[in-house]
Amino acid sequence: MKPRSPVTSRGFTVAEMAIAVVVLTILALVAVPAFIKYQRKAKLSEALDMLDKIYKGAADYYTTPRFERHTASKLDCQFPDAQAQTPVEGSCCTGQDTDNDDRCDANPANWKSNTWSSLKFQISEAHYFVYSFTSNGLADTEAQFTAMANGDLDCDGVYSTFQRYGQGDPEAQDNECAIRGGAAFYTEQETE
Repeated sequence: MKPRSPVTSRGFTVAEMAIAVVVLTILALVAVPAFIKYQRKAKLSEALDMLDKIYKGAADYYTTPRFERHTASKLDCQFPDAQAQTPVEGSCCTGQDTDNDDRCDANPANWKSNTWSSLKFQISEAHYFVYSFTSNGLADTEAQFTAMANGDLDCDGVYSTFQRYGQGDPEAQDNECAIRGGAAFYTEQETE
């Protein structure tokens, strides 16, 4: 009987290792930017959701009948007063971020103004965007508003901007408070 030959093991050659490194490098070059872009897009869903809530709050405020306090006369249809950027700091990257997670810390006191209360809007958790509401102060079919979200998603000083617009419906009948607005959002530097 012939003795069996020992099994020989062989390692990777330098060429095989170089090919593996090149393949992994190419995958990393493609995957990392795609992952970063995916993360930024996920952050954008906050702005779209919150602007939708502000829009619905403005529509509810506009269409709810209101009456003069002492005379019971019906007031004109209008949107709440304008509200400056909230939180006041220009970015969640500075001043409003005590835990350094690049998000504004939750602070219920930020949302106690008359306008945010009228819109039934507040944020009770950490968030990426700051919000504002502009209203032209006019009534009925001339009334207009813009809800805005601004965020510096990677703290580089470049802001993503989202806006949603609404107005009194010019085709509304007398004494009817109806709103018209686009379902689409205005965006600028969406994923900055």
